Amino acid sequence: MNPTASKRVLLVEDNPGDAILIKALFQEAPKPGYDLLWMKSLGTALQALEMVKVDAVLLDLCLPDTQGMETLTRIHAHTRSVPIVVLTGMQDERLASAAPKLTKALGLIDWARPA
Repeated sequence: MNPTASKRVLLVEDNPGDAILIKALFQEAPKPGYDLLWMKSLGTALQALEMVKVDAVLLDLCLPDTQGMETLTRIHAHTRSVPIVVLTGMQDERLASAAPKLTKALGLIDWARPA
């Protein structure tokens, strides 16, 4: 943990390559910067949230223990007041069409879909 960090971000990502890239981006952030806590599954992320307060969540939707919008729904139930940024390479038309409805139902701000 970074003792001078002003914000703690939970990264929920099972792909080590993606996690390394995200960690590198956070290390380039201006000081005092961010403390990035990396979890490789939703289960371990939910356990961490019981012990640690976070300021934001970066969430992959395809994890070993959950897939798709269920991932977002489950983490949102544990972090209702914390911003969640979804990171996914999924190209599922059903997910894309359901996402705006679920986003609104969960009270989230927006869902961006690539052009």
